[in-house]
Amino acid sequence: MRQSVFIAAVLLMLIGTACSSPCVRVEKARQNLFSGAKTPATGPHVEVVVPFAVLDKEMTAAFKGNGDIPLSLPVSGPLKQLLPPLALRPQSIKLRTAQAARIGVLVRADVLLGKETLFSLSVDTEAQLTVDRKTNSAILAVSGEDLQSVRPHLPADAGARLAKSVWPLVPTLLRATVSKKSLGKQFQRTLSQLLEKDFTLTAAPMLKDVGRIVSSKFSLGALPVQEIRLRPDGKNPQLVVEVDLSLPVTSGLPKVGKHPLLKNDVLIRASGATIAALANRAMEDGDLPARYDEKGKPTPNGPFRAGLSWDSGKRPLRIHLFREEGQCVAVTLAGRPTLQLNKGRLTVGVEDATVAETTGEVALQTAIWFRSLWSKAISFSRSTAGATELTLAGKKRRFAVKQAGYDGGAFVFRVGLE
Repeated sequence: MRQSVFIAAVLLMLIGTACSSPCVRVEKARQNLFSGAKTPATGPHVEVVVPFAVLDKEMTAAFKGNGDIPLSLPVSGPLKQLLPPLALRPQSIKLRTAQAARIGVLVRADVLLGKETLFSLSVDTEAQLTVDRKTNSAILAVSGEDLQSVRPHLPADAGARLAKSVWPLVPTLLRATVSKKSLGKQFQRTLSQLLEKDFTLTAAPMLKDVGRIVSSKFSLGALPVQEIRLRPDGKNPQLVVEVDLSLPVTSGLPKVGKHPLLKNDVLIRASGATIAALANRAMEDGDLPARYDEKGKPTPNGPFRAGLSWDSGKRPLRIHLFREEGQCVAVTLAGRPTLQLNKGRLTVGVEDATVAETTGEVALQTAIWFRSLWSKAISFSRSTAGATELTLAGKKRRFAVKQAGYDGGAFVFRVGLE
């Protein structure tokens, strides 16, 4: 009995010694890093701010490229012979804020008499915002019902302007029976009937093009998306796309009081923890080097395995190095990141770098490791931001990263259409 107790005690002591050995602790530390966030992050992981002006410009160009659309007035008698052909000339499509999950669409076209612009028409409708989880896309679409219910806004002097244009063509005998003013009233009634009752039929080709052009898709590329939320940016004429990733992101984006009012660029913001999680996934998938030698050089069979994380405080960026064979070591480097992109040149740096924690003994040059791993993580994030696409009027457009920076816990990329 005493011998059994002694053997059990020896086994427990050996197990305890093994569990407390450096190699076991190093392996456990690496598993903890990649096992996932202990608590869900608060706030979106990624935020994309799309100004309506960017979409307006592209939609208007596609709209105007369709050319003039014939417009026939239901006029009978002598005036039918005098009236030159009318046409609708597409001018612009503009988006505006509306109710939640919907975006207002304002369409404007000129009514032409021959080559002369008589007046402008504007049509209001709305587009529905939806999310396609299979393609990681935010979709803006105009339904057939929305288009069938539109009514144009006819200027009060439209009939008078039309009468003024055709008056020189009215025969003298006919002028004795009708005045320019009465002719204008008659034209106003005719235009009202055409545009308010029969507009969807008469302008069907234009409305069909509006539906096709406005229906657009904003794709987030290969990001592992878990949830997408869409909302207007308050009173600012821009759309906010909030994205949560299916990655162990420990902290979301810090709140901002107000987004900058954008004109020609799209703004992409990502939390530091999101950049770290994306880099870790890229290392697991082989898109970024995962093993390094003692000098921080990527090597397929290097003794060090690497990972990144994000913490609070003055040095939030953490680089973790693990050597799990031989003299096992776990090292955590901490620093404050800097990032700048101007004229295509990416400058990545880390300030106030230090060794925050170590298990085992090893001599490492922190600057080399930060330069090697952090620059690769940011370059990967830059290419991910540039992989976003906008499908508009059936054509795919890619974005190019124009500027990049770090601001208060968020990495910010400004991208523009190529």
